[in-house]
Amino acid sequence: MFKYFTDYGYVLEAVTGVCFHTFANFYGPGRVGFILQLAYQFTMINCDPHCDDSLKIVGYRRNWFKTSIIWIATAFSGFTLTLLFYWRQDYWIALTHTKVKSSQAENASLGIDISYVYVQCLTTNRVHLYKFSEEKHASETSPLCSVKYHKWVKFFFYQNLKYIWCNDKGTFLPLKGLDRQNTLETLHTKPLTKDSVDYLLALYGSNQINIPLTPIFVKLFRENERQLRDKVKMAETVLVLRDFEKRPRKIPSTDLVPGDVVCIPPYGCELVADMLLISGSCTVNEASLNGESVPQAKSSIAELPTPTTDEDRKIDIRRLSRHVLFSGTRVLQARESPDGHLVKAVVLRTGFLTVKGDLVRAILHPKPLDIHFNLDSFRFLAIMAVIAISGFIYTWVILHQYRFGLGKMIRKSLDILTIVVPPALPSVMTTGLYLAQMRLKKQGIFCINPSAINVAGTLNTVVFDKTGTLTEEHMSVRGVWKSGLSCDPPQLYKMEQVANIPGPLSAVLAACHSLTFDLTTCKIFGDPLDRVIFISTNWSLQESSLEEAASRFTSPIQAVIYNTKIESTSPWQKLGVLRRFPFSPTAQRQSVVVETVGSEGEIVVLSKGAPEAIVRHCDFQTVPKDFENKLSYFARRGHRVLALAWKPICRTTNSESGESGGVWVKIYQFQKREDFECDLRFLGLVVLDNPPKPESEPTISELLNANFRVIMATGDNILTSVSVARQCGIIKATDVVVQVTPSNNIVRTASSSPSSSSPSSSLLTFEVLTTSDDSEKFENSVWIGKILEKLSQSVSHCIGSTVVVTVDSGEDSAGISESLRLVMTGTTWNFIRMHAPHFLSTVVSYGTVFARFLPDDKTSLIVALQTKGGDEDGALRRVGMCGDGANDCGALKAAYIGVALSDCEASVAAPFTARQQNILCVANILKEGRCSLSTAIGSFKYMVLYSFTQFFTVLLLYNIGNTLTDPEYLIIDLFIVAPLCVTYAVSRPWEKLEASTIPLRLMTPSNLASVFLQLFLAVATQIVIFIGVQHQSWWSAFEPTEHSLDSAGSYETTSLFYFSCFQYIFMCVALAKGPPFRDRIYRNRIFLLNVIILVNFTLGLLIFPTKPLSEWAKLLPLYGPNDVGFRKNAFSIAIIAMAFLHFMMAIAVETIIDRKSDDYSRHSVANCSLTRLCRDLRVRPHF
Repeated sequence: MFKYFTDYGYVLEAVTGVCFHTFANFYGPGRVGFILQLAYQFTMINCDPHCDDSLKIVGYRRNWFKTSIIWIATAFSGFTLTLLFYWRQDYWIALTHTKVKSSQAENASLGIDISYVYVQCLTTNRVHLYKFSEEKHASETSPLCSVKYHKWVKFFFYQNLKYIWCNDKGTFLPLKGLDRQNTLETLHTKPLTKDSVDYLLALYGSNQINIPLTPIFVKLFRENERQLRDKVKMAETVLVLRDFEKRPRKIPSTDLVPGDVVCIPPYGCELVADMLLISGSCTVNEASLNGESVPQAKSSIAELPTPTTDEDRKIDIRRLSRHVLFSGTRVLQARESPDGHLVKAVVLRTGFLTVKGDLVRAILHPKPLDIHFNLDSFRFLAIMAVIAISGFIYTWVILHQYRFGLGKMIRKSLDILTIVVPPALPSVMTTGLYLAQMRLKKQGIFCINPSAINVAGTLNTVVFDKTGTLTEEHMSVRGVWKSGLSCDPPQLYKMEQVANIPGPLSAVLAACHSLTFDLTTCKIFGDPLDRVIFISTNWSLQESSLEEAASRFTSPIQAVIYNTKIESTSPWQKLGVLRRFPFSPTAQRQSVVVETVGSEGEIVVLSKGAPEAIVRHCDFQTVPKDFENKLSYFARRGHRVLALAWKPICRTTNSESGESGGVWVKIYQFQKREDFECDLRFLGLVVLDNPPKPESEPTISELLNANFRVIMATGDNILTSVSVARQCGIIKATDVVVQVTPSNNIVRTASSSPSSSSPSSSLLTFEVLTTSDDSEKFENSVWIGKILEKLSQSVSHCIGSTVVVTVDSGEDSAGISESLRLVMTGTTWNFIRMHAPHFLSTVVSYGTVFARFLPDDKTSLIVALQTKGGDEDGALRRVGMCGDGANDCGALKAAYIGVALSDCEASVAAPFTARQQNILCVANILKEGRCSLSTAIGSFKYMVLYSFTQFFTVLLLYNIGNTLTDPEYLIIDLFIVAPLCVTYAVSRPWEKLEASTIPLRLMTPSNLASVFLQLFLAVATQIVIFIGVQHQSWWSAFEPTEHSLDSAGSYETTSLFYFSCFQYIFMCVALAKGPPFRDRIYRNRIFLLNVIILVNFTLGLLIFPTKPLSEWAKLLPLYGPNDVGFRKNAFSIAIIAMAFLHFMMAIAVETIIDRKSDDYSRHSVANCSLTRLCRDLRVRPHF
């Protein structure tokens, strides 16, 4: 059934302005090759360079005439073209192949495994395939697919994903799971037949995530690969229903295919594929994937209403996450459905298609975040290569003048290439990155993409979630405010005063949640907020049995919630949960349908959620008139506020017809959620304390002092969010906080009263928010009024409207450009995006608190900050996001750097995962990022200086027909430069964040100035030593011969060897900068010790040379035969003095460049801040 071919190849070309190219083998008759082009677009944050949409396939076929010519040219070049084609395989393809259409490669099945510079050709399968048919698939008796025979399947693998040729579209498409091919109505929930299983195994392959270890002779450090392979090991067996069997059977987990119906045991299990729950319910621990430490309750899709739109019919895993069991997670408890059916789930995705597979692929193929840094390094290498070629030609000419042999000339000319472009450069530059990753790991911060560490060092904006990130995860209930009470200030009742009074208020507090009771541990799992409220009520929760449900209730129930302190005769004493509508970030509320007991029992809806969301679905007559004032009172004090509501549906027994409540439940059971959550009756508010974490305020203060832009994006109330922002220091006491709202609000300044406010005709209005205890007038009220007016005019410029603003007299505020803080809700944000897009740049420049933001709103905010929040010089903001790995997943992925607070070592949400549940990890990551990036830049500059210093040393010596001997090369490279490079990178980050910034670029003016000036000093001082030794009385000219070029010493060679050894040491010390990015040099003890040892070693060689070492390295004495005392060491002392002079000049050059760079940065930041404000408000700047 299977036939394999290996005569097809691919090569990947990454188009990034300068192209990186990979290689594959192209040989054999009738061969067809392909080039894949992967385009990176840095201006669009949502452009994923790993996305299949950015792949372009171009077909090639071998042209034997062109190939023969290239082979002949390669032979005449001495096979030097082989090296070029090895690194630039696109040249080889263009010169030896001809473009063809992809459709012409009918028997080409292409498999590739791509990592930045490596391509491996895989095999082709010839199989019996079936064409998918939704009509046949929906049938209960037919197999998954109809039986249309295909001989060949064209496919290739790219980053562990399979791409299959589609004849209809004439292109390769990525293979997706059943969620992309089916709808909820056509999803096959019956056991698969053997033919269907064979088809799906051939199409999808085995259900496993293979991570092959790199061979030991290719890569020595395999620890990370071994750890990853151990983490992705899956359970060996799984219970599956197949061939219409009534009882499940065990099969190997690798044989699982999409469409299989899996049975979940009651005691739980490890999940080996992404599955859609079709019956029963489960409690799942998803911490290993998204970092959510709280177990999640999963319900079956049977609870979903009948889909009526195409969007509802689609199997959207993100929308149906409450019903999806993800691979890599663990089921803690599985509970059968009320009708007694087994807990079953249908497999949607297997292998690398699963969410766990996405995580593994993100680790194996990380997104190239530091592409500009790599581009600059390649540009530098290109410049070095040009210089190396010039040196190659110069060496050839000089050696030819001395009439050396052809072999000697070729070898020494090629030596120049290896000197200028050092092979150890990549490993030296990644040493600091590796050490930073190890330091972060010791702090409980894990990174799946090491290049993200360097990128973290360039961030200038950080966005934080609020709940669980800035504030404590666990809250405490402060009290309950009942609707109808008009006392001022609002009176709060303690929870025990409310919970023991039978009625809908106590019922909604105790029953409106998605908590589950674990029978094995006797613990309650679920959302922390729900747990806090439920535990404070002192009610009890138990999973109901079928017998109890039949004896106490008229309908099948999921759980029983009761209170023993309430009289048993009360219908509110025991509640049976009929249906749950879990909390949705989009809906911002949750509801349950419960049945009360007794003859007077009824079926009611209990709702809880954001006050704005609940009030919109309440009967207006039940909402108190002073609701907004009460909500504002609690929110301004930083409390978390939830609204409570309820609605009776029907009686459990119809007094007229005598029908049981079960009939009524069946009528309502399949209704939409919206039908239940309408015309609710408002009950009151539950107020919770959610204090900031102790680490939040000092960390944010450190970020603000370092000129970071700090933003809060949360789903909480805007007044609560502003209060927490004040407590954390995001908003200072002197800041002017302006709330932006759509249309019908009132515009007023700080000195305006509500009675004196003026109605606005603008689509947006602006209101200055003050603290509740602020009784003083703003001294800068005129400036505030002007800014509000300019803000309105800015909006008017975009949308063509005007606004009237009332202001008082006062003095202008000099610091107003740094004090303006815009706050808004998600509704306002989307309103501005739609109706006033030109005003968006002002919002992202001065927006500080974004409340009532949905997950998609957070993602769009991150994108806007990075695309529209640029500085005056056009540089875009580099934004980091910190939040949990569940609700903030989209924002974490959209940001340059995402930090997920989680208990696991890796998360699908972000490259960084921190076990420490506070934002202190963000500061640590930024410090390590700056240190690592500074170390990488310093290492690169040092390697460039070392290479060119040695390059000019060799060129100088070629002028006299001599060069460094092999022992001298060995001493320099192995005993001096290598230890310096390693110990240089050991430096830890500076203890605090400073205002200085560091770009993710190598070719910056400061770096270029540093390299060229240091190189000028090195060359100039070497020339002084070279000329100086020739003026010594004991000097004699070197007589070059064929065998003495590199095997005999000379005075010039010995002098330059000693002097260059000092240069390599002192240049590294000069580049080993301390604050503001790296720790002080004397705290890097191993580096300091290494420098001391090397300096003394070089001094010993110079002052006290030993005979064996001198003979081995061909070192000549730098004194005359009759010189004694001071005259014997006079020139040696001159070399030392010149070396220390060079050292002092190198330190001075670096100091001057750093100071000039810092002055320029501060001046630019100050000017850009004021200019941007004036630009956004359309006023004229005055510098």
